[in-house]
Amino acid sequence: MAKQIKWKYCVSTTKSIISQFQSTCLQDINQIIVSEGGKNPPFTKEIAVNLDQYEVENAKKSKRNRYHTMDMVFAVIDHNSKYIILTELRLKYRNVNNLRKSELVQKINDSKQIIGYSITFFSTYYFIFKNNLVQQASNKLRRLFLNKSNYVAINIYDLKSKFF
Repeated sequence: MAKQIKWKYCVSTTKSIISQFQSTCLQDINQIIVSEGGKNPPFTKEIAVNLDQYEVENAKKSKRNRYHTMDMVFAVIDHNSKYIILTELRLKYRNVNNLRKSELVQKINDSKQIIGYSITFFSTYYFIFKNNLVQQASNKLRRLFLNKSNYVAINIYDLKSKFF
């Protein structure tokens, strides 16, 4: 039986991602979750890049319209492999019918463009919903992306158990 890869959060790689960003964009994950509508986040002292905040600051400084970005970016590692995880926090959502494929794809593409490709992006993109919407969101993502398994709806606790 093949050994299952267990990806784990990597703070040093996460910090290296932000070397190109303002330090204000490196934030406590709980702070990002609360700012996006979450309550009682389960993390301790883990940090991530608040990509939305970076884009607000950069667009203002560059005097241009904002790009669409995923909310939170962090890095994971297993042995010598490092990957960037893109997550979108949809914790204020009440109706998954408001999900639009074009918007989600644009957020992923714009985020990759901003971050660059010095570290490989994980091929799965995580969309974080409240517990009561995860199943509906999973179904909606499957329909939008024609059953591709790399667009995943999960809750914040499952994200934590998967990578932290």
